[in-house]
Amino acid sequence: MQDSTGIDARIGQVLGGRYTLVDTLGYGGFGAVYLATDALLEREVAIKVLSSSRLGDDAIRRFEREARITGKLRHANIVQVLDFGRDGETLFIVMERLIGYTLSGLLRDHFPLSLPRVVDLLDQLLAALEEAHSLGIVHRDLKPENVFIEVLRDGREQVKVLDFGIARLMVASSPQATREGVLTGTPEYMSPEQCRDQELDGRSDLYAVGCLLYQMLCGRPPFSARAPLDTLVGHLYHEPVPPSRRLSSSAIPPALEGLALWCLAKLPEDRPVNATALRRELELTLKGPIEPGARLRSGALNQNGKTRRRIGLPELEGGASVLDACLMAIGLEADQARTMVEAIRAHGCVVEQSADLPPLADLARFDAVLICRRRPRLADEIAMLTTQNLPVLLCGSEDNLEAMAHAVELGAFDFIPIPINPLALRRSIVRAMRARRRTHA
Repeated sequence: MQDSTGIDARIGQVLGGRYTLVDTLGYGGFGAVYLATDALLEREVAIKVLSSSRLGDDAIRRFEREARITGKLRHANIVQVLDFGRDGETLFIVMERLIGYTLSGLLRDHFPLSLPRVVDLLDQLLAALEEAHSLGIVHRDLKPENVFIEVLRDGREQVKVLDFGIARLMVASSPQATREGVLTGTPEYMSPEQCRDQELDGRSDLYAVGCLLYQMLCGRPPFSARAPLDTLVGHLYHEPVPPSRRLSSSAIPPALEGLALWCLAKLPEDRPVNATALRRELELTLKGPIEPGARLRSGALNQNGKTRRRIGLPELEGGASVLDACLMAIGLEADQARTMVEAIRAHGCVVEQSADLPPLADLARFDAVLICRRRPRLADEIAMLTTQNLPVLLCGSEDNLEAMAHAVELGAFDFIPIPINPLALRRSIVRAMRARRRTHA
């Protein structure tokens, strides 16, 4: 909101009869953040002013509910919400004033970070999530810009997580949200379930933590492309390249790399059960000096209390090499069918083929359905299958990003690249099995 001279027209405005806007701290899709003075308590505060273009008819009611929820957060690693209000058509949130820099700025100016610094920042970030998740609050938009690092008087760095509840507020306030289904979040840090616009819990935030840790280790997020949809394809269908391979360096401890890859599991149940479990694992695996040769402990407990492998593909219990799965393959072309079916059966799976979609009642016994992406009524077929909670594995050329993006749009559970990569195929089948059987548990 700038005038012809480029000066923000809000500077000097008094909100709520108490807060005078004195400078602009930053802009975003939500509106802007200002430095302000609180006339009542004679102190500096930061004020987030929400853009009026984001507001629908029920925005104020939703705004007040979200502000009350985030106002309950009282933790050293979460920015404190001091007040909220409405001044005419302007909605605003008052927060404590912080001095320091964002994680984005830190990585831009000082990468690579020392390993003790990475661990310290990660531990504080997880402490913030512990508090929020204990109150049922999911951030939904963790990214380097929302991780602020305050410099204390003694020189220590204190993490302050920003914008709890804002992502949810913005989509709920959008007039298009109820009509079109609007994804919230930043593509580079969105969990697979967030990419699919599914219900989220704290494990979605832990996926974002994995993205942040990955970036702190090798300087870039695990998936990033020019087109946001291509980035979402990465989260949904690709396995992250280990950070040490991105950096071509042995300086990254396998322990930290393993924690990042654990958080980046495609299925929520394959990630740490909560922030507390991840903090405990961080403490146990990295206690003492952090050396590049540090090793992960042999196992970690999943939410069922059983030991599981944490690095690599999601295994079945006991690491079995034979998959007890039953798949239906529909409309595969001759060359596809031969290699695909052979590869599936090599894992011990039962696979049946059909030229067309059988009656849905006949598909109840299958764990997943494999479909060629070139079918003329593909969208209708995927829609019918997903309403029956049948995971759809769409197959196509591995170098065809358009096909992968189309799979995302249609709601396919996974994308199987051709030519077949047996390891990628196994991962897809395991994830599909778990998803299918979880709905019938």
